[in-house]
Amino acid sequence: MPSLVVLSAFILVLSRSPYGRRLYALGSNPGAAPLPLIDPVRMWAATFAVSAFFAALAGVLLLGFTGSAYGDVGQPYLFQTIAAVVVGGAALVGGGGGFLGTLAGVLVLTEINTLLIGIGFQPAAVQAALGLIIVLLVSLYGRERHVSAAI
Repeated sequence: MPSLVVLSAFILVLSRSPYGRRLYALGSNPGAAPLPLIDPVRMWAATFAVSAFFAALAGVLLLGFTGSAYGDVGQPYLFQTIAAVVVGGAALVGGGGGFLGTLAGVLVLTEINTLLIGIGFQPAAVQAALGLIIVLLVSLYGRERHVSAAI
């Protein structure tokens, strides 16, 4: 239940607030963002600060979950995070994607991960399967005109 409240808050902030609209405008076209008086440096600084806050919060929660603190404790989650964003439809070169797509990507990858582990795949094979999914999706997304033009 608290997760739904947090997800709803994120969706509302990103879709209904001036900050969210400016963030999407900046991500879609950084060159045109100053035209409607969006300061890119200020938006990036604010967004990185919010991201750092949530990364620190995730680190504290992970510390509580694992009971140990070291620099690479979150390393296994990095690949799955990038995979969820790609599966959710975000373009790796910017300009496309959204929070709901990433949420859908998380749910799909969680199911795929659970299925592959349930079948008996080793962790390395699960990572390889996720890598194959990313390569396939990036090749499909690479056919879109705006992504191909940006590369």
